[in-house]
Amino acid sequence: SPGNKKIFGIGVVDKKPSPKQGADVILYDHLYRRFGTVADDLVALMKRQPELAEPLVANQPYRYVEVHYGIHHEWAQTIEDVMARRTRADIFDEKATMEAVDKLADFMAGELYWSDDFKNEQIESYRSEMTKFYSFEH
Repeated sequence: SPGNKKIFGIGVVDKKPSPKQGADVILYDHLYRRFGTVADDLVALMKRQPELAEPLVANQPYRYVEVHYGIHHEWAQTIEDVMARRTRADIFDEKATMEAVDKLADFMAGELYWSDDFKNEQIESYRSEMTKFYSFEH
C-alpha cells in the first residue's frame, strides 16, 4: 500500500503517523523525528504533567519532556549531556542555552536527587566548558 515499503525484506512504514491526543503538529513532528513512535507516549506524558511541555531553551523546539525521557530511558546524567548531546541546544544558540541552565539544573536535581552542592558543580562545570568554546561571560 502507499506509504509502506520493504527494506531488506522487512516491511516498514514510510510515512509517520498523524499526531494523536490533540498534540501540536509542529511539536509532534519534532518529537517524532527524535523519538519515533515514542512521541505518542511523550505527548501523553505532557498531558498528565503540563510542566514537561515547557520549552527547555527559548526559541528552540526542545521540551522538558525530552529531558525527562533522557534521564529515565537513556541515562542522561549531566547538564552537558542534555544540552550538548541529547539536544545539541548549545550549538544552535549558546547564549539562550546558558540562560536556561539554572532551570534545567533544578529540574535534573529533582529527577536525579542531586544535592545542592552537586547541582552547583554541574552548573559551574557546564558554564566553564561553554565559556571555553564561546566568547562571552556568564
